[in-house]
Amino acid sequence: MREGTKIKLGEKTITVFELTVEDCRRWIAESAEQYAEADLVRAALLEGISLYDIARMTDLSLEDMDRLTPSQLQEIAEHCRKVNGVFFGMCSRASQLADQLGRPEKH
Repeated sequence: MREGTKIKLGEKTITVFELTVEDCRRWIAESAEQYAEADLVRAALLEGISLYDIARMTDLSLEDMDRLTPSQLQEIAEHCRKVNGVFFGMCSRASQLADQLGRPEKH
């Protein structure tokens, strides 16, 4: 198991992992299926990151997160974004590219 960054949240220690390239590819492949069956709160509670995303980047289960407050989840999300900045940059670039490809051509 790869090492991660440890953060302290109250009395609990949480490990945030940096995703590998393989993790990113697997995540993209599984995302459509996962979000088709997604719980709205888990999918949209936080801006730009879902609880499903946090589960992939940490040692927390979805059930563990159900017992946390939104402010605690936001703190964890900030660490996830910091540790996986390259991944979030890729997501932003992919979204911009999809927007550009979806726009009708101007004549």
